[in-house]
This record gives sequence, structure tokens and C-alpha cells, in this order.
Amino acid sequence: MRIAIDGTASAGKGTLAKRLAEKLNYSYIDTGALYRGVALMAKKHGIDWYAADELGVLAESLQFQFRWEESELHIYCEQEDITSQIRTDEISTGASIVSSLAPVRKALLKLQKQLGSKSGTVMDGRDIGTVIIPDAELKIYVDADPIVRAKRRQKQYRAKGRDCTLEEVLADLMERDERDKNRETAPLKRAAEAYLLDTTEQTMEESLAQIMVWISSLRTKT
Repeated sequence: MRIAIDGTASAGKGTLAKRLAEKLNYSYIDTGALYRGVALMAKKHGIDWYAADELGVLAESLQFQFRWEESELHIYCEQEDITSQIRTDEISTGASIVSSLAPVRKALLKLQKQLGSKSGTVMDGRDIGTVIIPDAELKIYVDADPIVRAKRRQKQYRAKGRDCTLEEVLADLMERDERDKNRETAPLKRAAEAYLLDTTEQTMEESLAQIMVWISSLRTKT
């Protein structure tokens, strides 16, 4: 089956998607990495993150590849391994900006649909179940209490040596949610048939176990 996982920032969807793909021996497609890649390459080319048309042209010209290397997923852009480069806080902010631009989303739409068309795929993002693979056999919407999400993000920041208050992180997440849910093109929303997975009080193992129950139920029906 094809599994579409959408959700809010720091709700755990990325980690869940990757762990689920490993558990099922499925392909894993991190669509957020594509937007991070566009933000990174825009920076390298001196293109402003708000220059929608220029970014659309850039995104359409880029060649992306996902490769598993020693149990770790790597993303390549123009034959360069950009896996670590796209995981900085700066590029994360850039990805949030460029992903809200219609020309960028349009440019990456065809690639994402191609990647999501193959069976045995787990794909996560913010418009997977509504736009990219609306006919996915299983759709999941992952969310959590904003304060819990902010605490998770703050912990990640501190692990990287970045000092920030919970209030600052929460404000950033709320701004991100607002941008994702209210953009004109492919806003973040729960697909009508998507299961809601609230990770507020769940461990990763508990969340995975719940998803496996849903998968088992779907397989039984078919």
C-alpha cells in the first residue's frame, strides 16, 4: 500500500514515517527535504526566499535523488549529497517560506506524484493525503498539543547548542502553523478519510503500534 502522513511541525510525523518505512521495508520519501533542498540551492544561487517566480524556475530545474546508505536516508541534489546541509535552523526557516509559494509547489508537484505513485511507499509532508497521493490506501494526520510540540523542538535546539526560551519556540511554531494552514496552494489540512494520530502523550513505539493496527485493519478489509 501507499501511506500518506501529514501533520504539524514537531508532531513526530517525520520520525514516524521513517520508522514505519523501515518496519514495513517500504520506500520512504521525505517531501520536506525537497523544499529544504530548494531553499538551500536558492541560498547558494543568491535567490531571495520570497522571489516566487525565480524559485519556481529553480525548483523545476533541480534533480533530486533519495538513497539509503548504511541504514540512513540521504538526499542528493545535482549529484551533491545535501543531507546535512538542509538540516540547519536557517534552511528550516527557508523551507517554510519557499514551500508556501505556488510556483515552487507547482514545480515539485510532478516529482512528488511520481515518487508517491509506487506501491510500498511511505511519504510524509503537509499535503500528501490531500494533493500528492489523494488515493493513498492509508492516510494519517499527526498532531500534538502545541506546548508539547514546542518542548520537543526546544529540546532539539538545545541538543544543537542553540539557547532559546519555550515562548520563542512556541511563537515560531504558531507562525509556522499559520503559514502552513492558510497558504493559498495546498494548505495543511486533515484529509477527510485520514486517521488522526495524537502524539501528545504517546511514545514513538505506541504511535507505531497504533499505525500497525490501522494497517492490519485495512489489510483485513481487502
